[in-house]
Amino acid sequence: MDDRTVIMDAQGVEIIERTPENPMEQLNDEQHEQVKLVADRIIRAKKARRMGSAVFCVSCGARQRTLYKWHNSYICRDCRKILLDVGEEQFLKALRGEDE
Repeated sequence: MDDRTVIMDAQGVEIIERTPENPMEQLNDEQHEQVKLVADRIIRAKKARRMGSAVFCVSCGARQRTLYKWHNSYICRDCRKILLDVGEEQFLKALRGEDE
C-alpha cells in the first residue's frame, strides 16, 4: 500500500506528500508538549481513582500482613489463629470488650 499522496498544482507539477503514520508528527514541539501534559493528567487521574479503601485487621489494626475476609471486615493471620483457637463467640466478646 502506497502511503504517498500525489497532487498536481496549477502548472501540472506533481507535489508528493507523505501521509504521516503517527498523527503526533503533524504537531509542532509546543503542541506536542501540551498533548503530553494533558495525557499525563488524564492517566494520573485514572490511576488515582483506581485505588481502593484502606483495609486493616479489626482486631489488632495490622495492614501489612495477610488479611482474611471475616464477615464484613478483615482479620490478620495471627488474629485468625486466635479466632480458630478460642471460638467465634469468645473472639467477638473480646473485640467488644465484654467481660465474662
